[in-house]
Amino acid sequence: MRQEPQEAPFGHWTSPLTPENGASALRLSNVFWDTRDNALAWWEGRSGKGALAWQPSFQKGPQDLVVEPEVRARVGYGGGDFTLSGGFAFFAAGGRLYRCRLEGGDPIPFTPAWGQPASPAVSPDGSQVIYVHSADGEDLVAMVDAEGKNWPQKVASGCDFYMQPTWHPSGTQIAWICWDHPNMPWDGTALYLADLSFQGTVPTLVNAAVIAGNPSGETAIFQPAFSPDGRYLSYISNQTGWSNLYLFDLASQSSAPAIQREAEYGIPAWVQGLRTHVWTPDSEALYLICHRDGFASLERFDLRDRKLTTIKGELAQYTALRQIAISPDGNQIALIASSSTQPESVIRVSADDGKVVVVKESAPRNYDSGYLSAPRPLAWATAPTPTRAGSEIGGGSSTGRDT
Repeated sequence: MRQEPQEAPFGHWTSPLTPENGASALRLSNVFWDTRDNALAWWEGRSGKGALAWQPSFQKGPQDLVVEPEVRARVGYGGGDFTLSGGFAFFAAGGRLYRCRLEGGDPIPFTPAWGQPASPAVSPDGSQVIYVHSADGEDLVAMVDAEGKNWPQKVASGCDFYMQPTWHPSGTQIAWICWDHPNMPWDGTALYLADLSFQGTVPTLVNAAVIAGNPSGETAIFQPAFSPDGRYLSYISNQTGWSNLYLFDLASQSSAPAIQREAEYGIPAWVQGLRTHVWTPDSEALYLICHRDGFASLERFDLRDRKLTTIKGELAQYTALRQIAISPDGNQIALIASSSTQPESVIRVSADDGKVVVVKESAPRNYDSGYLSAPRPLAWATAPTPTRAGSEIGGGSSTGRDT
């Protein structure tokens, strides 16, 4: 039988929520699927140290993947610590990029210990890695062969900051985000698209061009992602005042909005490696994290009929979602999820019905949810002024339209 709440003098009540509980919780920053099977890996912050953990398959529990050297990228405010591809983890540690077999073996460095790398992205054939590099006050996009046989090469430079480099599935094009001081990445950024030439010993860019935004402009572009069939380059733009999804058609060289709503499909790019949308392997749809009124939800956007569907089911118990990733077969979505009553966790979500499997929790739930407060959205109309029309203010958390 549940005990009724008891009154106690101010400062003398007891609670299962202690400072020790909070201090011992793991920090979760990113999650990726391997490109060839259902292996899932994520980054954990453990008492100030960064490590990689993974789940080899749906039938096995979480295991440590890399504990030493410490997994951590240190470009800007951090982020972009690792990725998975072809049975390997590629990660930043101690100012170098390492690769490590998922099936076991020691991590092997494949870049020199100079500067700081972040956001490694592996080419479709697994032979090359592009990444953000920062050294001696210069940020740029660099490239190195995945075995580290050759010295890394400068690929793109000239702007003050770089983020989110990504490969076309053909391996012949790349895209990236960059911007200039004093802009922050949510103020104004540019999306570049370029062809890659490997005719010489050093890879070079051909036909590099800005296809959205401007490095010193007032439109923020976020997270470019090529469709697996190579037809589109998707990205998030806030040119209308809302961060919505756009598609750049590579054949016609033209952009068009795919989703136009009063909702946020992007987030402020405080750190490297952030993602809010992902393509299905068949290129017929995208899954997106949508923020409205302070709460996050998972949506599916079908290209053929332009239909937008919210994934409900068990996923509805989570109100904060981030770092979306999709399994190679397209049946499972991985996310870092939480709510006011659910600790932050790595979860797997069925793409069909929203059924949730918790892979790893940041902290145990050894307390009654009644100790926690659940937010609810509030909105109210503001009175018009001689210089500004009335508007609506509201929201349920710091990720929405709140005051």
